Amino acid sequence: MMIADPLNLILILVGAAIITVILDPVFRRVGLIEFGGIVASLAFLSTLIFLSLEAVAGAVIPRTIVWGPDSPLTASLKLDMLSIYLSMIFSGLGLVASIYSTRYMLFDVEHLPTDDLLWIRRRELGLDRYYALLLTLIAGMIGVTIANDFFTLYVFWELMAISSYSLVAFRKWSWEAVEAGFKYLIMSTLGSLVALLGIALLYGLAGSLRFDAVRAAVFGGGNMAATLSLMMILIGFGVTAAIVPFHSWLPDAHPAAPTPISAVLSGIVIKTGVYAILWPLFKIFSPLAYGFGPILIGLGILTMTFANIGAVMQSDVKR
Repeated sequence: MMIADPLNLILILVGAAIITVILDPVFRRVGLIEFGGIVASLAFLSTLIFLSLEAVAGAVIPRTIVWGPDSPLTASLKLDMLSIYLSMIFSGLGLVASIYSTRYMLFDVEHLPTDDLLWIRRRELGLDRYYALLLTLIAGMIGVTIANDFFTLYVFWELMAISSYSLVAFRKWSWEAVEAGFKYLIMSTLGSLVALLGIALLYGLAGSLRFDAVRAAVFGGGNMAATLSLMMILIGFGVTAAIVPFHSWLPDAHPAAPTPISAVLSGIVIKTGVYAILWPLFKIFSPLAYGFGPILIGLGILTMTFANIGAVMQSDVKR
């Protein structure tokens, strides 16, 4: 039985982020210094329960939001079994990260005197923003998996990207963190712009950004503009997927980011990049007509080989 539409997943997490930012100062003053972590954990747990019920029901839930009668842009969402399972993984890791962060982030205060009170430490660290960004990061990743058109996918992609830049650079007193966050920002933004140009080419060919309409226009191949857009999407989203040679932001981001965020980066953020490449590619472009299978295999082998060799040469385990 359908319990609700997929938009509720996003509303739960974004709503929790807003609540955290607004109410955290109030609860901090009365001594509840873990308020942000509690709200984030409850939000992730709620999405897990929602998704578990949908998985048991085996539901496929569509949702389309039209911005205006003459607008070419629509927000099309779908909740199928693949997006349900991926969203469960994202929410589950978000839950673990938020629980671990309640103590880890509270004492991540090397820049403060050791005799500061806990509430002062929390104020200086800005943990209300930390948990809000963690919530919007997971919301963005879930949004990418439930998107049913390129407009929706790109909006949630940017939500995920902006949140992840900020979390990598969260230790603003550390030059290493600021540098890593800035490098990630520049590389990922350039990649997003390349992907956006590829999406614009597809819109010019299909007159729509919905996956089914684009598929009908370009699936058979034989169109240079469609081939160019495919390569742009692969390169653009490949930056966040840390595909060699677009991976150089990742070794810097891991040691600079707080440990819970490092786990989220390696565990699910780069996997979301892989999903954003593979799902539209295999849904829209014919592998036989466009012949991108060998390219993906080659990039996979190159990334696996280069990453393992690079890891062996490092002295920092987080790199």
